[in-house]
Formats: sequence, C-alpha cells, structure tokens
Amino acid sequence: GKVVWTHGLTGMPDPQMWEYAYLTPSKVRGLKWNKAYGWFDCNKKDVWGEQPNSDNNLCWAASVSNIIYWWLEQNKEYVNRFGYDGPSRYNGSLDCEVFDFYKKNFSNTGNNVAAALNWFFTGKFLNGAKQEAGFFKEVLGENCSVCETCQSFRYRFTEIIKEALSGQKAIGCAHSFGRQTHAINIWGAEFDSQGEITYLYITDNNDTDLENNLDNGTLTKAGMIRKPIQIRDGIPFMESSVPGCFTIRILELNFMGLKKAEWKKYFQKFFC
Repeated sequence: GKVVWTHGLTGMPDPQMWEYAYLTPSKVRGLKWNKAYGWFDCNKKDVWGEQPNSDNNLCWAASVSNIIYWWLEQNKEYVNRFGYDGPSRYNGSLDCEVFDFYKKNFSNTGNNVAAALNWFFTGKFLNGAKQEAGFFKEVLGENCSVCETCQSFRYRFTEIIKEALSGQKAIGCAHSFGRQTHAINIWGAEFDSQGEITYLYITDNNDTDLENNLDNGTLTKAGMIRKPIQIRDGIPFMESSVPGCFTIRILELNFMGLKKAEWKKYFQKFFC
C-alpha cells in the first residue's frame, strides 16, 4: 500500500481518504487540484470536437504543458535567475498559459510528446510550429534531447516507473484509447507488499467534467484520479470505465528530469 509521488509533490492527502470523483459504473477516488500539491492538470476545453476551433486532438500538448509547469516550479530559483519570461501562468485546468501557447502555435492534430518538449526548451524544429520557441536553449543547448522515451518495457514497467520516481523525473504516458492513442500524465504509483504497481495516480486532459461535477455535491471535484493497473504477460493495462475490465494498454512513457547538471554548468561560466 505504499504510495510514491513524483518529486516535488507535497502535502498530498492519504489516497484512502480521497472522496469519490465518480461512482457509476466504477468507483474512482479523486483529488481536487491545490496549488500547494505541486502537480498540474491542463484540460481541453472541447473534448468531443464540437466547436469550430476545437482542441480535442491536443492531448499531447496538454500532457507536455503539465510537465513544463512542473519543471518550471521545481526549478523556480534557477528559472527566475535566468530571467525566463515565457508562458508560465496557471490559474486552473482551463486557464493554462503554456497550453494556450501550444494551441496558438499548432493546429488541432496529433503530435509527438518528446518532440514537443524539445521544441519548447531547445527550439528544435517541430512539424506545424508557427513560431520558434527554445526558451532554454542557452542552458540546455540546441541539440539536447530533453525527454527520454520508452516504448519497450515488457516485464519492466514497475522497475521503470520506480527509476523515474526515484530519479526526480516527471512522467508522461501514452495509452490506447479505442483505436487512437491518448496522452496523459502519471504523478505517482501505489505498490503492493511485493513491490509491484497496483494503482497509478494520473491526470487526464479529457476529464474536464470531473471539475464541473454537478451531482449536488455528493462527489468531489477532481483533477487527479486513482486508476487500478494490471500487468498481463508483462504488459501494463489500466482499468477502463467498466470495473475489472483492464483494456487500456500503456504504449509509451516519456520522462523529463530537472537538468540540474546543465543548470549548474550554465551558471558556473559567469564565475570563471
């Protein structure tokens, strides 16, 4: 029953005490966003693509934005010293300046999480970009790959997640979504007595409805939810909306660390 959170998350309530985010057909516990916790949950405004300027295909950008917010917060002393003046405001899941920055620069189509992170941090070209970014290329270099991607983790999923959590890295995740692929964020994991993952703690940019819960106050307004996970033949699956039905296959993991060595090297040059 041990829960391990992403580096920087603080004051997280015991998940066993979380209230239910939704009850039917599956009981899922959720936690409302609080600035003090240290996690972020950028959400789409038009999940089902009903509006002319929809963001329904920008799950990758929302997932990337959450990682960027976490990185900026955990590096805030370095970031302030550097003089970063790019997008940073986060007032809630539907008021996210970083996510809006991606929306302004890309059309409503799928894209690559790792490439999208590189574009923001180092300015590496990304298909569809309307302008340059590269806000931290002076620190990280133009050719740095800021994100590690893992698509082959059969029988190693638990160990890879443990390594990311102990290595102070943010985790992005791509999973099957019907016939499509969907990008979310993992902020922690729960382990059984044998050290195997039993639950993941995620934010999903498709679940804006959980923050607008109208069930007469009987359910909590949630940003993060607790999702059961099952390893079958070495492959990780999350539970679907049907209790006991593990059909959401995890396809890819993306990790980004704090880049402390790069920060130190960058500032050292001013004292040589």
